[in-house]
Amino acid sequence: MLHQAKIQKADTFLKRLIGLSFISPYVIGTWLFIPYCNTIHTFGMRYEITAIGLDEFFDIVDIQTHIKHNKIIKLKSRHILEVSSYMVPYTDQYIKQSQDVKDIITKVKLMEKTNGWTNR
Repeated sequence: MLHQAKIQKADTFLKRLIGLSFISPYVIGTWLFIPYCNTIHTFGMRYEITAIGLDEFFDIVDIQTHIKHNKIIKLKSRHILEVSSYMVPYTDQYIKQSQDVKDIITKVKLMEKTNGWTNR
């Protein structure tokens, strides 16, 4: 499921503002990486999202699942990964132990280190 992940980086004001708003919740594997961020909003969202907070070493430090629309959420994190809640199982424990999620985080870490982002 997650091996086909498309990861977008939200590194501008507009990309952070729009986030996942115009992406269908059923599009397989669309993730949003928000660097140097610990607060997100869900204004304009049509579906619930899951937010995974990462520290400076890209380790999972916080998880918020099934965040409803029109909310502001603060995570204990340096970076945030967002994904539609339809794409990941419900439990924090699964997310922490999932090899698929670990692979996504490894890919993000590598793209950050090598500046390998293509969605600019």
